[in-house]
Amino acid sequence: MRGAALPRALHLVTLQAKLNSMLADHMLTSTREYIDFWIENSVHAAEQYGTPGASQSVDVLVDRLVEGAKNQNITRAAIEKEVGDLKQYIEEKLATANRIEQDRPK
Repeated sequence: MRGAALPRALHLVTLQAKLNSMLADHMLTSTREYIDFWIENSVHAAEQYGTPGASQSVDVLVDRLVEGAKNQNITRAAIEKEVGDLKQYIEEKLATANRIEQDRPK
């Protein structure tokens, strides 16, 4: 199991680097734009068929959002000013993504 975790960890690091590059290319101007873009590209539902994608840890997602925001000179305080409690906000986004996936025709 430990061998399987390393490729996933490397994949997540690569994904975060790509996301940071895309964000830099888009030159986002507001905290809200950053949050919306990050959520769209980083919070994914568990797939109906295949490996669950939403077994994502909310705490890990929060950490990634805050870390990526630093690269855009956006503070955690600025994010929380936009969305309130960050952990609750991401939990809600993840739950919504999972509901949409569950309602999708099989």
